[in-house]
Formats: sequence, C-alpha cells, structure tokens
Amino acid sequence: MSGRNQASQSGSFYEDLESDSLLRLSDISINDWMRNLGEVELFEVDLQHLILNYLTINGLAEAAEEFVKEARIEPQMPLHCIDCRAKIREAILSGRTDEAIRQIGFIDPNLLSADAEVTFLLHKQQLLKLIETGELGDAIDFAQRHLAPCVKECPHLLPHLEEAMALLAFSDLSCPEAQRLIGGMEQREETARRIDEAILDLYRIEQGKDLVT
Repeated sequence: MSGRNQASQSGSFYEDLESDSLLRLSDISINDWMRNLGEVELFEVDLQHLILNYLTINGLAEAAEEFVKEARIEPQMPLHCIDCRAKIREAILSGRTDEAIRQIGFIDPNLLSADAEVTFLLHKQQLLKLIETGELGDAIDFAQRHLAPCVKECPHLLPHLEEAMALLAFSDLSCPEAQRLIGGMEQREETARRIDEAILDLYRIEQGKDLVT
C-alpha cells in the first residue's frame, strides 16, 4: 500500500481522535509524546502498535477501539479489559475490594491464583476493612484462610501480614501509629498500581515503552 493510500485510510481516525479523544490525552503529556514521536524512525506497523499500546495503557478505550478498526490490527488486550481496568482501580480506591475481585474475574479468572502477591494485596485490603469495622474474630479467621497461604508461598510478605495483624492490639485505630499501619489511600493506590501492572503483564503489554531513542 502506498504512503498516500495509507495516509488516506488512517485520516478519518486521526480527525476523530483530534476532535474527541485527543483532548483527554492532554492530561497525560500528549505534547511530549508527540514531540518524541518526531525524533524516532518507525515503520508504519511499529507506529500503529505503539499508538495502540499508548491508548491501552492510558485507558482510552473508545480511542483504542476506533484505532483498531481504522488500522485493521488486532489488539494485544481485549478492548473490554481496558474498561475493566478502570473499574478495578476505582473499586480499590473506594474500598470495594469485592467488586475489584469480580472485575478481575472478567479479565482472567486465574489471574489471582497465579499471582500470590497480587492476591495478598487485595485480601489485605479486605482484612483491614474487617479490623476497622471491629469484626476482629472474622479478621483473624480471614487472615488464616486467605492471607496465610499467600505468605506460605511468598515468605517475604510475612512482615506485611504482621503489621496488619498488629492492628488488633489497638483500642483506638485513629491514633497515628494505627493509621500508619492501615496505610489509607496511599496503600490503596499501591494496590491498584500493582494489580494493573499484573493485568498488563498478562497480555504482554510493555508498560515502560516510550518514544525516546
């Protein structure tokens, strides 16, 4: 296919992207990304996959779907998974771990069983919620059933479990030391980040891929 025909074929996508999706990309340094693009020599197929990789990682599902149609390429990750990733992050940050686990199941039912560390992070959030709501007996039982197996598989997780269980000794969870152990939003952010990395790794999407030579 000639360069002229290629440009014509992809023109409608770029016009739509500029008018609809490109505005959203400005929040994630699109100007820097495009400037770097001009400094790199790429074959068309490389450029197509690089653009799709960028849209996928940054959760731009509608733009990715349109680009796949226009470029006639297969996505590395099923397009519905892009939306699922956003829902998983939102659920974790809002403390709805059960919903996050449900959404992970839509992506791959075996993801958690295959990654003990990711499973531990999710279950730890559930454990903390039980402790914060005063369900101490349930918290101990939950830790034995769900977190202990993860620690057995990954012994380096033991200090993190010990920190969580130490909260059982606090009569006031609002004190600074208890709040440090709980972790709050910072810990939820880390959990969401690690899970998203695991999902991207599942589909072999290069998270660190950029356009810098």
